Amino acid sequence: MNSTRMNPATEVAGEWVIEVQAGPLNEQQARRFASWLRESPTNVHEFLECLAVWESLGGVSIDLDTSVSELIENVVSLPTESFVQPKTPTKRARWVQGVLAASALIAVGLTATILMSSPAEPERLETTIGEQRSITLADGSLLTLNTQSAAEVLIDNETRAVDLIQGEALFDVQRDPERPFTVTVGDTLITVVGTQFNVRRETDAVIVTVVEGQVRVNSTVSSTTPTDSSPALLARGQRASVSAGVVASIEQTDNLQDTTAWTERRLVFRNDTLSDVVREFNRYNQEAFELAGPTISGERVSGVFKSSDIQSLIAVIEVSFDVEIERLPSGTVIIRER
Repeated sequence: MNSTRMNPATEVAGEWVIEVQAGPLNEQQARRFASWLRESPTNVHEFLECLAVWESLGGVSIDLDTSVSELIENVVSLPTESFVQPKTPTKRARWVQGVLAASALIAVGLTATILMSSPAEPERLETTIGEQRSITLADGSLLTLNTQSAAEVLIDNETRAVDLIQGEALFDVQRDPERPFTVTVGDTLITVVGTQFNVRRETDAVIVTVVEGQVRVNSTVSSTTPTDSSPALLARGQRASVSAGVVASIEQTDNLQDTTAWTERRLVFRNDTLSDVVREFNRYNQEAFELAGPTISGERVSGVFKSSDIQSLIAVIEVSFDVEIERLPSGTVIIRER
């Protein structure tokens, strides 16, 4: 039985196409590649043929770096007596078949490698007023976005990164020591291996609360005063307020369930100012509160509410404070001191 074996040089050339397209060769790879090329101009020819056929089949175009290009030129310029050209159409056909077969192996076996070597584009995730989304990321981590939030996510073989553009998110991160999980919030960088934590982006600060495990918080920008931007390690139950990438304060919280209550559409207030309470309700509802009066905004409120239950909040305010409530056709609820 006759069988056609691929030219061994073609097989090796196909392997080198894979190595070169994956990125710059390290020192050891470069030495092995140079040694193989110098063995014979045939090897150079096979490599260039495989490269050309691969690109013609729709593969990623490969830009050879200067050292590789010069090495190929030097080898090609050597005497070519050892280069055995195909003498008959049959041999030529077999040679071409070998080149195509090598390229086919690259195309079929390494599609994922090619795709991962191409620059990945972050995926944008966002929610509208009152909307919440839970998304399982490519690495198995769970990202839950609160109302009016937006994030860009990039997960690949080397990177696990989220940019929280606005709003609030709860992260439940799968452990992977080889790929730390990072969250960027403006000038703030949060780094973890595997843990659960909540991040809230406010106008003048970022609030980071650790539910499980540990996270490291530091600045994304260089500082002329290293002590100001030194990383802070937060453990379970700790909450940090971060401004311009610098940790302004760290406190221990005994009510972690309050931090994640929003995932169950509950808002928990413990002696919070009325201005903070109505601002929080306004994040979740089209109908928005406005406070009118010099002292009403500083009144204190405690309670647990459904995030969409505006009427319950109005009832508590009417019973607790000397105010008038006016609901406008536009959807605005004015709380006015008497």
